[in-house]
Amino acid sequence: MSRIATPTVAAVLAAVTGLVLTLLTGPAADHDRHRPHPERPRRPPGKSVMTVSIVLFTSDLRLHDQPALRAALDATDAVVPLFVRDDAVAEAGFAAPNRAAFLADCLTDLDHSLRERGGRLVIRSGDLVEEVCRVVTEADADEVHLAEGVSAFARRREERLREALEAEGRRLFVHEGVTTALPPGAVTPASSDHFAVFTPYFRKWSEQHLRHPLGAPRTVRVPDGIGSEKVPARGDVRGVSAGLAAGGESEGRDRLTAWLRRDAGAYEDQHDDLAGDATSRLSPHLHFGTLSAAELVHRARRKEGAGPAAFVRQLCWRDFHHQVLAARPDASHADYRAREDHWRTGRDAEQETEAWREGRTGYPIVDAAMRQLAHEGWMHNRGRLLAASFLSKTLYVDWRTGADHFLSLLVDGDIANNQMNWQWVAGTGTDTRPHRVLNPVRQAHRYDPDGAYVRRWVPELAGVEGKAVHEPWTLEGFDRAGIDYPEPVVGLSEGLDRFRRPRGRDCTDAPARAARRGGAQGVAVRPAPGRALTRFRQEEEDDRAGRQRALPPGRAPAPYRGHPRRLRRPAEPGVHARRLTRRRRRRGGRPAPRRGPGREGGRGRGGRGGQGPVQRRPGGGLQRRQQPPLLLQRCGG
Repeated sequence: MSRIATPTVAAVLAAVTGLVLTLLTGPAADHDRHRPHPERPRRPPGKSVMTVSIVLFTSDLRLHDQPALRAALDATDAVVPLFVRDDAVAEAGFAAPNRAAFLADCLTDLDHSLRERGGRLVIRSGDLVEEVCRVVTEADADEVHLAEGVSAFARRREERLREALEAEGRRLFVHEGVTTALPPGAVTPASSDHFAVFTPYFRKWSEQHLRHPLGAPRTVRVPDGIGSEKVPARGDVRGVSAGLAAGGESEGRDRLTAWLRRDAGAYEDQHDDLAGDATSRLSPHLHFGTLSAAELVHRARRKEGAGPAAFVRQLCWRDFHHQVLAARPDASHADYRAREDHWRTGRDAEQETEAWREGRTGYPIVDAAMRQLAHEGWMHNRGRLLAASFLSKTLYVDWRTGADHFLSLLVDGDIANNQMNWQWVAGTGTDTRPHRVLNPVRQAHRYDPDGAYVRRWVPELAGVEGKAVHEPWTLEGFDRAGIDYPEPVVGLSEGLDRFRRPRGRDCTDAPARAARRGGAQGVAVRPAPGRALTRFRQEEEDDRAGRQRALPPGRAPAPYRGHPRRLRRPAEPGVHARRLTRRRRRRGGRPAPRRGPGREGGRGRGGRGGQGPVQRRPGGGLQRRQQPPLLLQRCGG
């Protein structure tokens, strides 16, 4: 008669416990492709049966779509959700008051969500590596799970933590694609380790299959006996901007749902409208990881239309900057593409920079953006472009000065996006047109045509009517005397010369260079511009200064006549008919074909070729963007 083995009480309890945990947490989901677990070593006699892992939260303060947490729950019986207030972050000056207050909201909400699921958040302060190792010892944990970072600081910290854990016989698992939609390095060009231009990256990025978002766990079991500090509160932080938004995963998910339902459809048309404030304002939640970038892409793609598609493109920009910084960590403080800039320093530069910080430059659209930053700890994306361009290309002050100021206030201050966007604007980054300069007056008329944004943030100009709100220096008499608003710190023409001359883009010598290229022949130069345009319209002045054409030998320059933006050439047989044909086609909304004997797409002998894409005027109607002549393009126009 065979004997039947009777199971021990411990074995039965272990089996029941495992079954209960499976029923509560549900089956393992399709989490991200983290590194597989190696074979676990046998526990020495006397150790507890329950296995424990640590989940180290950094920039992923959420429970929904949290691959690191899900992997830890799948691997062990219990987890310790841990957040360490790293001293190194404060020593580096990155613990700005606005981000500290938003972080306090995020930690409070995360702790509340964990307690609803039977767990809690463990808070420690000090050196991150030392505190993690201390908690590992207290919990008798086998492994630590962590989301991958891309900055040089995050990578050094990760390497230190790995070495310390391996010395104690523990393991560190780093999970990719937790803070971005697509992990850095997931797509690369054939000849490099990263994409340096956005458009080809966007094409490749769009072809990739993103991981499916994970649901939040139903229960989180935390072992007893793990000490924790008090969860920080927003009220404990000093120097917070008055209009700072609330943080936390619950707040972020509510905002996302409302924006997708109400405003996402109009995003393509309205995201640049400064006064309309139609952007999602989700960037702080992406920075702290209270929202998953992968989940945002999936939810946006479920909605049809140009608006959600444009929003997904902006999320791709975020991934693009992360993959650049992952490949070039020094880009956080060094030029990605050196331009041999000689940035202005000295007393005058310091005074102008301080006026920029305070929103007192004399250019209302720039000042409005800087004051919004100070009040809310956040700034509209178009305002960021204008403020950054003004500092780096009009005042010609080092982009790092502006980036540091932004990081001191921005609640979404992210090393990858902040530094790489500043480099893009300054022309030292990935911009394919690094010498472009944004005219703040033109940009104001285009993106704040009614002046509502300026009047909201620059109350000194609230009483100025019409478009003069963007050019208060044009007011005269009592209208100007009654406004307590500064004069411009620099003329735009002077500012443009500051930027272009050090970079060798000065167009004042263009006639001489053109004459040298064409031999000893003359150059048709249009007369000096009159006083119709003010000194603040530098773009028009540059067009006038640089619009010359080299004439063939034996032909005298033709006198200038006609449209002030166009230089005529002597008539040639058949030219008039070709011009009429092109004009008729342009009236129909189609660009004229470029013709030339023996070459496809070449310029016609007397024409200007295609006139570029159609764009909408600020006040309505369509206009065709003019392409500058080749000579002006070479001068950086």
